[in-house]
Amino acid sequence: MQTWLLPVLFFAFTTSQLTAACPYPNATLANSSTPVPTPPYNTTASSSPELVPDSSVAPPPVAPASSPPPACSSAYPTSLRQMRSQYPDQVYRSHYYFNIIRQIEDSFQIATQVQFTDLPGDAYNCRLQLVVPGPKTSRIGGPNPVVAIWNVVRAHGDAAAWRSFEGRNKSLDGMGIGVLEPWRTVNLTEVALQKNGPGNSIELGGMRCNGTLTWQMGMLSPGNENGTNAWDFLNVGPTATPIQGFRIVHSC
Repeated sequence: MQTWLLPVLFFAFTTSQLTAACPYPNATLANSSTPVPTPPYNTTASSSPELVPDSSVAPPPVAPASSPPPACSSAYPTSLRQMRSQYPDQVYRSHYYFNIIRQIEDSFQIATQVQFTDLPGDAYNCRLQLVVPGPKTSRIGGPNPVVAIWNVVRAHGDAAAWRSFEGRNKSLDGMGIGVLEPWRTVNLTEVALQKNGPGNSIELGGMRCNGTLTWQMGMLSPGNENGTNAWDFLNVGPTATPIQGFRIVHSC
């Protein structure tokens, strides 16, 4: 064999071996005119290619951060004071006994002032609620037991007397202005018929928060020959039970 044929045979043998080793059916050497299959990822242009995410694929949406609503805070009366029509200048001591009475032709009346003090300075969204007393811990009487509520401005620890009661008939005192319109009314007969029984709360209304909040309450109308309009119970807050009566819910 001629010696000049050896390089030609070696080149042909080497090329056939490289072509057989390639795993892609259409692949050739990099210098071939046939394209090499594209891998399923992008590579950088650096000398050492690295896998990078495909920029054409949108990332999954991120849920916005959320926080649970703030828990409500509650405040219970610091004092309840009776105001009696028979003794218009008499100041009664503070207690937790709620009692309102209105007899026929207004022959005798008792109203009660309910005061909340020392509410936090950052309190907001204050609402007055009534936690319905049970039938064994309260008494309701009369032909028309509708409670009238007046929201009033009074000093911390105000010593209430009948003459300071906003629900009295001021014309009887020579003031000539009668009775002021109440802030809210509560029909106790309707309350008793509601599905929300004892221990459930009834929203009475909201007001601007303040360190001291005061309400005065009495019967909306006098009794008649069928009886005296009246309501009484013990206003109870934590940690005693059962919780019942008036409270303020705020900051939620």
